[in-house]
Amino acid sequence: MKILLVSDIHHFSTLDIYNGYDEALRSLNINYEVVPVHELVNQNSIHHFSLEGAYGLTLAKLLNKANNFTHCLCISGLTLPEWFMMSMYDKKLCILASDDPHASKILNDKKTYINYWFSNEKNMVGEKIFYLPTATSSFLPTVSKSEISDKYKSDIVFVGTIYKDREKPLEEICQYCEEKELKIKIIGPLLKTKKDSIIRKYADHKILNNKDTKLYYRGATVTINIDRNVNWNPTEEYGNSLLIDVGEPYSINPRAYEIAGCRSIQLYINPRKEAKDIFEDNIYYANNNNIIEILNNIFNEKKDILLNKINNCFNIVTKQHTYINRTKTLIKILETN
Repeated sequence: MKILLVSDIHHFSTLDIYNGYDEALRSLNINYEVVPVHELVNQNSIHHFSLEGAYGLTLAKLLNKANNFTHCLCISGLTLPEWFMMSMYDKKLCILASDDPHASKILNDKKTYINYWFSNEKNMVGEKIFYLPTATSSFLPTVSKSEISDKYKSDIVFVGTIYKDREKPLEEICQYCEEKELKIKIIGPLLKTKKDSIIRKYADHKILNNKDTKLYYRGATVTINIDRNVNWNPTEEYGNSLLIDVGEPYSINPRAYEIAGCRSIQLYINPRKEAKDIFEDNIYYANNNNIIEILNNIFNEKKDILLNKINNCFNIVTKQHTYINRTKTLIKILETN
């Protein structure tokens, strides 16, 4: 078995997953090959190609150079051209569907080309679809909070795209920080946030590499986690035509694992059931109506209780939920199915 690892065109939302599997395959001495597709896409885009055109050109060059691989492991898979999927007829095409169930209809329409569909959503499991959630890197910040650069320090941080359904809770948290004189950092792409939104006062509109993301988590007292609303699509005005209905989504996002691995207190707003199944009462949960109440509870909590929660979460993810754990599971599935 030899694996070809292929990144996604939208690297800002999937690069942490790509890096995680790259690190894990290397650490486990798995026979694999990788070309940093997202980097080559950026290079090709400079030369007057559209993003999709640059991606197609990069994939074509990749196939021309790749050597004797048996399995093609693609992150996300949503933007893979159909010609590329068809060209895998003599290989095993494996998709790490990190966006399930938000845009699953795109993959479902091309399911005939897919040999292994590894889904981040447990309720998606079915024919050729295996549950393989996201995780945290095994290479986590070891620097203490007292030693970390001021650039990364905050009382509260949120890292991620500012989707429409995330605006209201983030605005409420920004207002809270102003009233309590707390330092807040919001880092990530702004989509359609209004010009007069308080979010813009504190937002740093940029895409972080995974190393910096982990340092921002490490430097924060509290890290905010908000799942995407599956019934909303950023490319559509209303609804989500790309959604496969799996009922109430069960599975959590990569942020949940990484926050725990970076030893930050996690406030999970409108959490999915898997969060409580994994972390129990070791993280804080809130809904749209009690965010400020829960934040007050956190900042008034005894330090030894907070430290105990942090340590419990760290132990949970580093023992059971790293990309090395996931890669071992993936290899076992490939060898036995």
